Amino acid sequence: MQNNTERKPFDLRAESKAYAIESIKLYQHLTEYAPKKEYNLSKHYLIAATRIGDFIRQEAYLDACHAASSAKYWLELLYNGGYIDDSQANAMLNYVDPLVRILYVKSHPEYRKDKNGAQTTAPEASASDSTNPFAKKGGAL
Repeated sequence: MQNNTERKPFDLRAESKAYAIESIKLYQHLTEYAPKKEYNLSKHYLIAATRIGDFIRQEAYLDACHAASSAKYWLELLYNGGYIDDSQANAMLNYVDPLVRILYVKSHPEYRKDKNGAQTTAPEASASDSTNPFAKKGGAL
């Protein structure tokens, strides 16, 4: 029996669009349906989250990386402010974390594969713990 472990390539455009759509839904929830309505932080989050795909379409990967990092920051503020719960934060982090990592590598040539095909070291991925989806090693964001 053959072990078919081929991975599908990560489609930045499709993933950033899916993230933008989920961000729109989260914004709608926060402004219309949530018991604790929030308008300002969620608007900043929505702008950053939807700009990622726009920059990817323009092939401005460094700008897209900055937008993804910014979206993650606003998401953290929404979480720490008590506007979203662990499950909502984790769901959105599952979209944005791979985008941040891939866009960082695409926008920083020193982290791309070398001529032999070996991946050079990239920044560590965030490690989440059970109580705070934004916890990283060392406790810093």
